Amino acid sequence: MSAHPSARRIVAHECRMLRLPEEAACTACGETDPVVLRAGEPVVCFNCNAASAGHLVIERHHIGGRPSPITAPVSRNVHARLTLVQQLTWEPLGAAPASPEAILIDLLALRALGDENA
Repeated sequence: MSAHPSARRIVAHECRMLRLPEEAACTACGETDPVVLRAGEPVVCFNCNAASAGHLVIERHHIGGRPSPITAPVSRNVHARLTLVQQLTWEPLGAAPASPEAILIDLLALRALGDENA
């Protein structure tokens, strides 16, 4: 029997965190949330990694998942957090992407997480 998709996502997230140094922080901005840090030398967050490569920091997040036509501009860091919320909430519950349930959960997550860069 294979592991539940949520359990696999939690394990993958924990493995990512283990690759980060203890008390890791983005060397550019000081962000400490392991969900948004890229392991490596130097440790950088998704926002700073994109900015240093000349890419936009703002992305469009599909509220309720793809193929939802409802999108919101969010920073790459917040996008990573919202995607994790999707993977651990409405997806394991069996809500279809773009369903009213998925959209509601995503809207609540977006409100809770906010976005200082949007």
